[in-house]
Amino acid sequence: SDKIPAVEDELKEHRRTCISEIGKLKWEIGVVTRDLGVVRKILKLVKCDDTKAAASLLQDDAEDDPEDSDDEDLGMDEHSLVECAQCMGGKGLVMLKNADVQPLINSLQSDVAKGYMQEQLKSAVAHDDSEDEDEDEDDESD
Repeated sequence: SDKIPAVEDELKEHRRTCISEIGKLKWEIGVVTRDLGVVRKILKLVKCDDTKAAASLLQDDAEDDPEDSDDEDLGMDEHSLVECAQCMGGKGLVMLKNADVQPLINSLQSDVAKGYMQEQLKSAVAHDDSEDEDEDEDDESD
């Protein structure tokens, strides 16, 4: 009978914890839902259902004429990927130089969405770099 008040107190504390956790989870669901909306907007802007084609859209800066660019000294166009190895405490960061898409990427709130977007952008940079190396090897063999 001495255990009943203690168990009731534990139950009350457990219920408070559950209510708090439910609130946090609902907030996280809201964040992820908003991020999903942002990703949908990004996909509409790049107008692409094929991930490989979307990645190639993001990588088209290597073949463009720098004279057509606002950033002549960097050879960048409106879809250039910019990689900063020192950003994020040395972890590196890839940004898309696109006035419509980059603000949407910046508005992502969940760590999962931010991480996934960075993985995809870094993958696009790596893919672009490997294509540049292949083109350089082809040029040398001619």
